[in-house]
Amino acid sequence: MQAWTFRLPLKKSEKIDFELAVQERFSSGNKALEDFLGVNLENDENYWTNVSKGLKCLSRRRDEAVGVNSGVTDLVGCQNLKESIRQYFAALEFVARRLDFTDKGAQIAFVWYDVFNPLKKAKQRHIALERTCLAFNLAVCELIAANCLASDCLGGKSDASLFEEACRKYQIAAGHLSVLCNSPPDGSVTLDLGLEALNVFRAASLASAQTCMCEYAQRKGMKDANVAVLCAGASSTWLQVVQKSRVKLLSGDRTYKQIGDCAEYLSVFYQREAELRMSQVNSERNEKGEQIARLNKAISLSHSLKKLSKTLTQCPCFPGILTLKNRAEQVTEKLPSILKTAEKDNNFIFMQTIPSSVSSIQSRVSIKSADVSDTLSNVNIEDDILSGFHGLVPLHLRNAASNFESELKSILNYHLRELYQQTSILKDKISAVEQYLFSGQSHGPLSSEVLPEHINAICFLRDNGGWSRLEERRRQIENLNAEVRKILSSCKQVLDKERDRALIAGARISNGLRSYDENSSPVTRGYKQELKRLEDQLESAVRADNYVSTRMEQTERSIKSLESFELHRDGGQRKVSLMNEALNQVPHEYIDARDALIERIETAKNLVARRQRLQETLKQEFTPELTASLLASSDQSVEETLHSHIEEQKNRMKNLIQGQIEEQEKILFQLEDAYSLLRSMEGDLNKALLEVQDRIRNATKICDSWKEIKTALDQGLKFYQTALRSATQLKNNVETLANNSSY
Repeated sequence: MQAWTFRLPLKKSEKIDFELAVQERFSSGNKALEDFLGVNLENDENYWTNVSKGLKCLSRRRDEAVGVNSGVTDLVGCQNLKESIRQYFAALEFVARRLDFTDKGAQIAFVWYDVFNPLKKAKQRHIALERTCLAFNLAVCELIAANCLASDCLGGKSDASLFEEACRKYQIAAGHLSVLCNSPPDGSVTLDLGLEALNVFRAASLASAQTCMCEYAQRKGMKDANVAVLCAGASSTWLQVVQKSRVKLLSGDRTYKQIGDCAEYLSVFYQREAELRMSQVNSERNEKGEQIARLNKAISLSHSLKKLSKTLTQCPCFPGILTLKNRAEQVTEKLPSILKTAEKDNNFIFMQTIPSSVSSIQSRVSIKSADVSDTLSNVNIEDDILSGFHGLVPLHLRNAASNFESELKSILNYHLRELYQQTSILKDKISAVEQYLFSGQSHGPLSSEVLPEHINAICFLRDNGGWSRLEERRRQIENLNAEVRKILSSCKQVLDKERDRALIAGARISNGLRSYDENSSPVTRGYKQELKRLEDQLESAVRADNYVSTRMEQTERSIKSLESFELHRDGGQRKVSLMNEALNQVPHEYIDARDALIERIETAKNLVARRQRLQETLKQEFTPELTASLLASSDQSVEETLHSHIEEQKNRMKNLIQGQIEEQEKILFQLEDAYSLLRSMEGDLNKALLEVQDRIRNATKICDSWKEIKTALDQGLKFYQTALRSATQLKNNVETLANNSSY
């Protein structure tokens, strides 16, 4: 599906063979060519060969930028053409500074045709027309690319989010056209490059960008009120296109009339869209009277669209305008039914008064021309272009540049030596500070690595669960203790009941003379003895538990402290760094000071790296080729140019080195300041190192204490597991006794 947004065809030009044009211009003899080139061909027979090579390369670049215009219809083609245009014009300006293409020189004519009328053309022997037309085609590339993106979105081939990219490209196109409007070309030009036509193209680009925003909002399901104000904005921007296209100068051209007709149709279409969206808002708010009024206005606008469509024809600037016409007609057919439903609801339910007119929808125009730079300037020329055009520098200028090379190198080497000395000072300072910060030698033996037996103790503790394993064992013992006590309490209650039952049974002896011993049952006595034995063992175990708990409280901090050491791999071994451990417990102020010093070191290193790149850049700048190019583009004499150039380079290098020295002094001051601050806080680190040293020295002892406590807890756990089994057996026996006695 073709988008109904704006686009333009590319401008076309007559082919130019720069080499042939120069040969024909100076066919009268070598003298004329020598004057044109500024050289003596007898002294440099290969010079014309180099010039010819450069001109052929320039012609090839122009063919790539101008000769393939008709085949550009997609995004990739647009991008390639834009790059070709930039590369060609950069090369053209490079050559034009060395060879005269005007009437006084080669007299090369640049001929460009009107974008709509191939019978109209403009001709100038100056690159100004070439620049304007190439800039125009850059804008057209953006228009074609934007129209392709919008077409893909409307056809369902791409996500609606590409409308945003299309909108951006339309704004870039408007930016290019704005530059042309602000600096129109001199001399005779075709109608399409006149200010009136450029204003139409720019306005149509902005209106298309606003249209893309409308279509994006509709497909993203934005609120009707928001879509309505965007559509109203689109209507107003297309109306501006209509006004600009109907100025007197353009009124006689059929294509500009078509542009105006399409823009008017689009303006009315989006005005109707705005009214329909706002009627939906009225419906949601139960404002039936205003909804009906807006629907009536939409129907009236539909009549206007129908009238405008009679003169609407296929236009190359709006390839999808007939598609929009079909869409508009489909909506027109549905409107009477929508109006009838709204009137029915109002007559039977809401009974609101229908206003004779409705307020205008406040439009919102959210787009403007992009702020684009002059895209035909400051483009890097490819190496093959530079090498081909190097021969275009006249011979005497190249010779002067070569003779000047030794003086340039002398200036460069002098300042590079000064820069190298400054860099060496900075490197020495960085090395000294890093030695203090990272080597640990300033802290003496305290910063040595941990002994193997200490590492083994830490690893054993961590690998076997550490403090959490002891806590787990203690919780298991506490749970078993509570469970055994609960069972023994239950057994005691059952045995007490059995005793009471025996007393009652004895009292019932008929003669009352025979005494009854409630403890006479051997079974009962045995169970009570077993209960007493278990209770005594439990009390002994509790005393042992209390001792173990006390030992755990005494060693908890030491064990946890030992566990907290960070292990790191060094080959196949695990190690602990006392320095890193100390840094984990120094005050935050020390860490902040240390981080600040590290940051200053990185800043200094970045300066060293930038200087290395600077030295390479300077070496590349001081070349005979660049000096020769400077001489070729200068309006002064060779002597004046060389003198001013050397003074300029001296001042430039002096200022550059002075700036480097000032920056280095600032960085060294900050580095020294951060270094002094950290040295003043060294006591905090030494204190932390001593504390860590004390902790690590007791690693073996702490590990032995852990093993001792672990063994005691394991023994206690084993005791309680046995006690639980005994208590459970006693409970079963007692319950069996009680059950038998009840019969």
